[in-house]
Amino acid sequence: MPEPLRRLPQQARSRLRFNQILDAAALVFEEVGYEMASTELIAVRANTSIGSLYRFFPDKSAILHALGERYASELKDLFVEIFHAKNLGKPLADILNEAVDLCDIFYSNNLAARIIFLQSQAFPQLQTMNRRLDNEIAVIFDTFLALRQPNVEAEQRRLMALMVVEIASALQLFYWNQDEQLRQKIVTETKLVLIRYLEPIF
Repeated sequence: MPEPLRRLPQQARSRLRFNQILDAAALVFEEVGYEMASTELIAVRANTSIGSLYRFFPDKSAILHALGERYASELKDLFVEIFHAKNLGKPLADILNEAVDLCDIFYSNNLAARIIFLQSQAFPQLQTMNRRLDNEIAVIFDTFLALRQPNVEAEQRRLMALMVVEIASALQLFYWNQDEQLRQKIVTETKLVLIRYLEPIF
């Protein structure tokens, strides 16, 4: 199990250095992959000393986890925006299509995020982080569905919200391991699966 962060930055200068290291790690992971990356390469890319890096991160896996937390926060913000009360008047199919598309765009535009997502099966801490993120997104979606259809039993609604998130997450893990043509087809099928699952009730 990877060690936790040595310290969380408190001062502005330390936060800047912390984020510079994460930015550099993202670039290194994109260029050489996680397995070939090293703390030395990341420190050089961040234009900092290896000692400065080790002030925050005990090893490479701790950097991976911290970067994963950053991307998880960005994804959560994305879903907060999609499943906002201002979108209650939109057709459910449009909202689900947008959610799948924006998540797909996020990973398409962030190779490092995709690498971390695909690496998550090998790291218990990343698995825990992904489960927490899925649960948080499910709560956000459940709140949205409750506003949309308040007469649905709460237990059933919560289960369906969680099912949608887990189905989408599992299919996403599957389609990022396929060639681009098949990947696009699975993205389309993912939308259809979610729409057909929810539309009879919501």
